[in-house]
Amino acid sequence: MTFQQEYKALEGKFKEQINEDNKRFGWEGQSRSYYLPNLTPKGPVDFVLVAMEPSNGAKSKDGKLITPRNFIGYPECFVLHHCVQRYLCDDGQTYHITDLAKGAMPTKQANSTRVVRWPNWYPLLEQEIELVAKSDAPVIAVGNQVENFLNGANLARRVRWIPHYSRQVFATRSIAPRLYPGEYEQFAASVGWDDIECTARELVSGGAFTKYRDDILAKRPKGQVSDSHKMLMFTYKKLFAVIRGEPEASRHAVAGRQ
Repeated sequence: MTFQQEYKALEGKFKEQINEDNKRFGWEGQSRSYYLPNLTPKGPVDFVLVAMEPSNGAKSKDGKLITPRNFIGYPECFVLHHCVQRYLCDDGQTYHITDLAKGAMPTKQANSTRVVRWPNWYPLLEQEIELVAKSDAPVIAVGNQVENFLNGANLARRVRWIPHYSRQVFATRSIAPRLYPGEYEQFAASVGWDDIECTARELVSGGAFTKYRDDILAKRPKGQVSDSHKMLMFTYKKLFAVIRGEPEASRHAVAGRQ
């Protein structure tokens, strides 16, 4: 089978596991978990980022789902993609962002069932990583919970860490700027939304986004990049330097962890 055919077959297994979750927890109606696909890589990638599970999706003002793909639709998602492309990947390198579990659901529902669901999803994540990651590709855990789980599961790859982009762990964003105030000041002055806007538009340029594009782009911030997003971007920049093994980068680029 081709890479795309293998990934499609794996998606079928994701949907089966979501159905199992719905049956196990009695989720019906609005509480029913559903599959929100990731952006599919074209082949094996240089970096795999693993978050928790999809939220129940970015919504428009009338409550309709505005994106057909995961990790698209929130400003923080565009910031993450932009930082991966700008600060982690060299020219020609590629990446894949996925979740440990693939069923989209409200955060409260996810929090209360994660300890039961994740062990059932882990074998599928292993299959996904084996398919999409090059032999030397590191796995980057997005957040403490994913890092702790993957280390406890003894994933057969080195696991690196970055903080989650959620506003719920906002405090982590300010740590690197406090540790490197002069460098952060220069960085913050150089960051504009135009570059992130280009990343956002490239991400939603495919045909799958045609009827959603306007609503997705309407979610992006207007004007200048917020101080909060600048701090998040700087934190990712410092940690990606560590992951890339840059000689001046310190493992303690971000001393506090959330």
